This record gives sequence, structure tokens and C-alpha cells, in this order.
Amino acid sequence: TINTEMKICVSPDEAAEIRQISLTNFGPYPCTMEVTSLLEPVLAPKDAYQAHPAFSKLFIETEVVLEAQALLAHRRTGDAKPSSWMVHGIQVDSPTVGPLEYETDRARFVGRGRSYRRPVVIEANQPLSGTTGAVLDPVLALRRCVELNAGETINFTFITGVAPTRKEALALVERLADPYQVEQTFELAYTNSLTRLQEMKITVHQVYILQLLASQLIFHNYYRKTRDQHLRKNVKDQSTLWAYGLSGDLPIILVWLEDQQGTELAAQMLQAHQYWKRRGLGTDLVLLVNNKEGYQQALHEEIQQLIQTFPEDHASNRPGGVFLYSASTIPQADQTLLETVARISLRSDGGSLLSQLRPDLKAGRKLPKPKRTQLPAPIVESYLPQEPPEELLFFNGWGGFTPDGGEYVIQLRTKN
Repeated sequence: TINTEMKICVSPDEAAEIRQISLTNFGPYPCTMEVTSLLEPVLAPKDAYQAHPAFSKLFIETEVVLEAQALLAHRRTGDAKPSSWMVHGIQVDSPTVGPLEYETDRARFVGRGRSYRRPVVIEANQPLSGTTGAVLDPVLALRRCVELNAGETINFTFITGVAPTRKEALALVERLADPYQVEQTFELAYTNSLTRLQEMKITVHQVYILQLLASQLIFHNYYRKTRDQHLRKNVKDQSTLWAYGLSGDLPIILVWLEDQQGTELAAQMLQAHQYWKRRGLGTDLVLLVNNKEGYQQALHEEIQQLIQTFPEDHASNRPGGVFLYSASTIPQADQTLLETVARISLRSDGGSLLSQLRPDLKAGRKLPKPKRTQLPAPIVESYLPQEPPEELLFFNGWGGFTPDGGEYVIQLRTKN
């Protein structure tokens, strides 16, 4: 039995990510283990890359530095300003079997007509070709093989970083290749993360909920309750959002504040908005006060005061900020539009956050009712075709051509 664990951290001091994979052999016999990494270098602004990915990849050049056990990638540019250098290295804390294998050509790694789910080098157990240079579709892949004895644990450390120059990129991977430095980086990242959470007064349990919310902000939750009915009712387009200061370019969170418990939900979502913003995830938080018991103005003012306690993180009515409105001032058609475009819709009277985020799987997986089909009537002998009364050419049991080929005769049979 082989146990696999992976730890990931982003260095607080370096522009680098560390992934450490630990393999432990709990079986009685030694075995040979092979670990392969793969990533696609971009080295370009997100918008520029997404506009034409295939064209963007043409300008990336790769090379291998065996002494550092690392691959380098940089973008060839015609500008005077040089491109950043990307480095991807591997370190193993145990003797390895065979030389370092590497690949930077995606076509050779994945294979023709395949995907990352079934790459040819894995399925066919092929060695990496060692291709580098100006490839058409670049990747960075490294492979190491080890002998894992019974009861032994071996750590594979993958370092991925970016630096302004080639020399600094190699120095970066060399610094982080030291096992002591790797351990210190993980501890520093953990301490730094806890300190930031304490500043925002967020517990580790709350982080789990915030990350669950973030996943639904990035990827549409197609099982969200009432989503389909709002899609059918919506008659407005994105331009309607502009009147409310919303561009529609950022993920929208819609929060309905129905009662006095709305203050608590608003505080939770303001805290979530602060957490995401400090980690680079921009969102538009829309708070709609919809108190029907006559305290709408008082609740509106209470929420407004709550927003002002986060002045540095919640810009009101600006992109990536908080938008507070009374539901009574928004037409029903515009409310339907907000429900349609919102990635997440929450209500203060809808229960806990987890209960509202739980997918409505029954509605999402509901199968259509089977259609009733009438079985064909049994064949009666009187309906069966008989021998033709005259000689027909190419007779198939029901009809054929006359001998002169001028007509096609169909033989009909009835009960009579």
C-alpha cells in the first residue's frame, strides 16, 4: 500500500510556489515509483493570453539546466523590455533511479487526439523525450524515479517560480531546493496566513466556508435553487446593471436582507468580501434590504454603518466594492436580472450559509418522464404478402417493377 500526501504553499518572500509530495510504502515489499509533473507556461497578461492562446504560445522558448534539475522558460519579445523567466525544478531527498527526464513539447507528452486525462507518455509508459527550444505548444514536465523500500518515506519537492532574469530564476530554485529552506517556507507561509486571518477575525472553520463560496464565484453553480425560473423570466440584458454601478464583469453576490437577522448575514458577507479582495479575487457584493415589517429604513442605516467599519476594503458603489440598495427602489424586472447574473444568491431568512450553498441535486438530476409508446399490433397472417399475381421484377414481398420497367406495383392485403 502506497500512501500519498501533498503540501502546497506560496512563499511569502519569493515569487514561487512549492509542492511537496510524500510517498510512504506501507507494504511489506519494495517497489519502484515514478513521479511526473506537468504545467503550461503562459508568461503573459491573462487577457492577452485568452484572446489568442495558440498565438501567445509561439513566442515561448524553453531550456533545461541539468545542474539545477530545472526547466526554464521565457518569452521572446521584440521590445527593449526583457521578458520574465519562469523556472520549474525538482528535488528528491533520496537517491534516484536513472537520469532526470524532462519534456517541453505538449504534443510529445499528451499525444495526438488525447488529453491530460490520458497522456501517451503515461498510458504507454514512454520516457520523456527531452525536447527543448522554440516548441509550438510548450509545457514544463519533469520526472524522477525512485526505489521505495518497505516502511520508507520519500519526498519530492517541486518548485515553480518567476524572476526578472535567467540568473535570478536559477538562484531562486537553488535557494528553495534546500530541505531546511523548504521547511522554513512552509512554516512562514502558515504563520503569515494565521496572522492575516487573526487581523480579519476569521477562524479556520470560516475559511472553509469562504473557500466553498469562492469556488461557486469562479465556477457557476448550475444546481442553484430557483436559477432556472429566473432565467426564464429575465427580459433584461447586462446594460441594465450599469444604472446600479455594476459592470457585470466581476462575479456578483446577491444578498437579500429580509429581517433583523440580515445584519448578521451582512457582517459575514462583508468579512468574506474582505477576505477575497485581499487574496486577489474581485467581486461585487450587492446587499438588498427587503424588510417588509416596517423597519426597512432602520435596517438600511444599520447596514450602512456596518459597511463603514471596513473603509479600506469596501468601496461603496465602485467596481469590486459593496452596493447597498432598498429592494423597493428596484423594479421587479431588474431584481430578476440580478438573480439571473448573480453567481451566489443568499437570504437572511434562508437558513445557514452551508444549507443555502448545498446543491439542489434532486432538481439538477431530475430525469424527464418517459413517453408512453404504443407497441405495434401483432402481425396477422392475412396481412402478410403473398406471391404476386403476375411476374414482377425485383419483388421484395410487397411490390416490384412490371416486366417492361414502366411501373412499380405495390401489392396490398386486407382481411377481406
